[in-house]
Amino acid sequence: MKLRIMLAAGCAALLVAACGNGADTEPAPDAADMQPELTPGGGDLPPVIVDTTQADAAVVVDVTLTEYEIGLSMDAVPAGTITFHVRNAGSERHALRIYRGDDEWETDAYDPGEQVSMSIALEPGTYTVECPVVEGANSHVQRGMRRTLRVN
Repeated sequence: MKLRIMLAAGCAALLVAACGNGADTEPAPDAADMQPELTPGGGDLPPVIVDTTQADAAVVVDVTLTEYEIGLSMDAVPAGTITFHVRNAGSERHALRIYRGDDEWETDAYDPGEQVSMSIALEPGTYTVECPVVEGANSHVQRGMRRTLRVN
């Protein structure tokens, strides 16, 4: 029995020594300080993986501009972010304008062989796609460079 009391007293002394009396210890850490630091592939933590399969993927529409036509890879697209890859395959300068009501997006005119991209968020509706370049008395729209794009 005396041995048990001595062992218990020894254990208590070790605990007091290990924990201290509280007078010279730092305050308990804040809960935010105790959160693990997330670093992709860092330390023992697995890399952070973001599942993009559920995210809205941008729809891509290829646009080809020639004299005097606009080729669209799609005439109808779902609402959301649409990326237009525009290529001037003609022999004259062309540009691209997309509008509906007061909403309008336009590229600068660019030379034959050049390509530009434009990403815009479109709501459902019918949009006009045209080349706004004017040469002399005739515009490219008057020569037939106008199409309709449906956004569902």
